Amino acid sequence: MDVASSRGAHLKSVGLLANNLNQLTRNRTSLTKFVRQLHEQPDNFHNMEKWFDALSSSDAPDSMPPSDMTQGDFLDRNVVLAFMRRMEARLFVLWKLMMLRKRVLFVSGPPVQTLCTNVLLCALLDSTEDNRDGSSLKPSTLFFVDLHDMDAIKLAETYNACSTEKIFETKQELFDALVVDGDIRIPSRILQEQCLLTAADRRRFVDYMETVVTESKNEEIGCDSVHGVPEDARTLFVDAFASLNYSVLSCLRAASSFGEGKITAEDISALSLDATSDIPFLSALAELHGFRVEFPPVVWCPGCRCC
Repeated sequence: MDVASSRGAHLKSVGLLANNLNQLTRNRTSLTKFVRQLHEQPDNFHNMEKWFDALSSSDAPDSMPPSDMTQGDFLDRNVVLAFMRRMEARLFVLWKLMMLRKRVLFVSGPPVQTLCTNVLLCALLDSTEDNRDGSSLKPSTLFFVDLHDMDAIKLAETYNACSTEKIFETKQELFDALVVDGDIRIPSRILQEQCLLTAADRRRFVDYMETVVTESKNEEIGCDSVHGVPEDARTLFVDAFASLNYSVLSCLRAASSFGEGKITAEDISALSLDATSDIPFLSALAELHGFRVEFPPVVWCPGCRCC
């Protein structure tokens, strides 16, 4: 590899391409072994080719039951809690960005593992309990990008990625939202209004944090939860957002399909959203999914943009 094409790459790094994280999780032991072998013998793919041929057959090694992308060792309790504490209530600004299929870029210094974990957890924020509302604009989870990826992500309609390259902070045309050490920067004023941090978001974050801390602690020490069965932090994290997303999309779909196409302030409050400040978000979300919905007029509080 010549110098120009390798600039910005990490020394002795090996990339693994997979259609989904299930493949990485199920075959993590073998892949780790092959990565180490490739560091020592970069041109020797013989053992990996044999393994791949076996994997493609019915006698595949490392066969394990399929798991959800949140299973395995990727997201333990401490990782999930660290992400939530780092983002605080701004987690729900990220949620709105992901629901609207925007381009989200995390930029920070090493370690890259923390950045990639941010990307993975961010990708889970728009999980739903069914796929009837799935959009063709589902965000591409790119994980790590560098200077040589600029042209590619400039053409992307949506993505979720991270980088240690500080120059990305000056390239506003490459992202809709830039996340730097937990601070979310959104250049577009319209998108700012669609993704406001509201008092409802702050209250919801407190509730989510308390649930994840308490329930996952019960799981860690083997105690029954208030629901009877202890759950791990990553499951609680995904389930909380999947439930929220299902409720929001179901409300919009019902109003569009079966009602008069109107959403009231009471409907919005019932979703634990702000009845005023979250209307631009819900309006943009309805448009994205092709729902014809009429919302109450937005009346901002004097001198502020959130309640």
